[in-house]
Amino acid sequence: MMNLRETWLQLSSKYSKNLSLQQELLTEIVTAYQESKRFYHNLDHLVYLVDLANQYQTQIEDFDTLLFSIFYHDIIYQVRQKNNEIESAELAAKRLSSLNYPSSKIQKCSRQIRATIDHQFNQESDTNWLLDFDLAILGEARSKYVEYTKNIRK
Repeated sequence: MMNLRETWLQLSSKYSKNLSLQQELLTEIVTAYQESKRFYHNLDHLVYLVDLANQYQTQIEDFDTLLFSIFYHDIIYQVRQKNNEIESAELAAKRLSSLNYPSSKIQKCSRQIRATIDHQFNQESDTNWLLDFDLAILGEARSKYVEYTKNIRK
């Protein structure tokens, strides 16, 4: 979690000097990903994705946007709802706007989050990285995969 905090503050401070806002947004993210009904799409999932992004950073064209997409891609998670990704993308757009993130990059972030609806190949390379990271658990060691399936079923 400390790594996530540091990553968030380094990232968000590039666009806003308002430390209070940065911390407020981080609290919102952490609170959402710590909801009791989350057995997989939680802070561990975020750490996993951020770690993967850091591993492949040199191959990612717009690292900041990809990181913002990771932080927000599952912020809205209602198991029985079909519009989680759309709502997550909309929330990301609002929050990134408050950080003064460039609007063209907000649109890119929104597209990346929406792409997690169906995880289809995309013309945008960074979007494919996000999709690959999001599904990377499927190629992990059997023990990690079995744990994932148990958590998803919960």
